[in-house]
Amino acid sequence: MKNIVFVRIDDRLIHGQVMTAWLKQCQANEIVIIDDSLANDFFIVNMMKSLIPNNIKLKIASFEDGAHYLSEEGQDKVLLLVKTPEILVRLVDAGIKLDHVNLGGMGMKAERKKLFKNIAASDEERLALKNLVERGIKVGIQVVPTEKEEQVEKYL
Repeated sequence: MKNIVFVRIDDRLIHGQVMTAWLKQCQANEIVIIDDSLANDFFIVNMMKSLIPNNIKLKIASFEDGAHYLSEEGQDKVLLLVKTPEILVRLVDAGIKLDHVNLGGMGMKAERKKLFKNIAASDEERLALKNLVERGIKVGIQVVPTEKEEQVEKYL
């Protein structure tokens, strides 16, 4: 199995906080994004590749390809990015081991209600977060490394 050193839920995926703070914090040398629609958008994929340093690998995959990729052996330190917690539940169901999840960015949308500060979640997303916690996976809300981490179960 790949060496997953950091897992983040962030609907913005690659942006300044991920690139400057979290990548340095977890010392990853590979970013894996699992997102079905993004995996087939070659323009966005190429744009994202241009945003990361040359020494960092980037893999953007559909759920099926991403689950298979993460199950393979590997020495790289992987920062895993997904837009929603449901993807992580599906990965765990597929046999991918996760110990800790960082909930860092889920913005307001029509079906979402405030969860914590500027983090919002739909009923389905709340159920997925609860599912992860019930499986013994620590889910912490922390936008940047310098903030205190809050445990998500307090807000579900």
